[in-house]
Amino acid sequence: MTGAAEKPRVVVLDVTSFDATTARRASELAELALTELSRSGRLEVIGTSDVTTMLGLERQKTLLGCTQERSCMAEIGAALGAPYLVAGSVGSSGALLRVDLKLIEVSSSKVIAREGQVIENERDWYTLTAAMFARLEAAVPGLDAPVKPTSGRAAWPFVVAGAGALVGLGGGALMVVGAAQATDALEQGRAGAVTAPAVSTRYDAASTLHSVGVGLLIGGAALAATGVVLAFVTGEPKPAPLSLSPVAGGAQLTLQGTF
Repeated sequence: MTGAAEKPRVVVLDVTSFDATTARRASELAELALTELSRSGRLEVIGTSDVTTMLGLERQKTLLGCTQERSCMAEIGAALGAPYLVAGSVGSSGALLRVDLKLIEVSSSKVIAREGQVIENERDWYTLTAAMFARLEAAVPGLDAPVKPTSGRAAWPFVVAGAGALVGLGGGALMVVGAAQATDALEQGRAGAVTAPAVSTRYDAASTLHSVGVGLLIGGAALAATGVVLAFVTGEPKPAPLSLSPVAGGAQLTLQGTF
């Protein structure tokens, strides 16, 4: 009997094969049962090799030799402290494979869940049998729902987007400063406050500053857009929207969303 904090114990019996051609598949199905039923970590799964260790070879032969009789199923479960057994069979008809699984409640010797599947293409063997075992596991009474991993957005794409936004804002600021300095140089030249060579020098410096600002704005916008695209690809399907709108003397980059 399992305690409240213990996982339900399930014994996987040897899978029956109805002909020589399915004997290999039967052995493989028994191994798949151990793997797939253990995958979620919600069950303690025992195979026939574990039974040998726990009960000894002679005792195992005695118990597992009567797996088709309800009278001894309770004895198997009791001997192993397992409330559930999984039994299965594999048959064939031409190129078709027939797989049947059942989940047996030891205390009542009743089948509480059945799974049957005809497999037409051997390439579907693993996919279809895994799905069968998942449904069989879900039928075990009292199991908590499997914990699904959260699919929140990754943080690093937004770091990239944020860095791009800062670079773009810096570029916009340089554009504004450069435009103001160029205008000021021209006005001083028209007023005769400075010489023509000085006006030319100041204007060229302001133009260079403005060009650098334009480059940073474009580069920052591209970097921010890349971050948003990465957030869409690696996170939830609703990325934070990015907008670039013109303002007086430059442009405004806006990044919106829930972070």
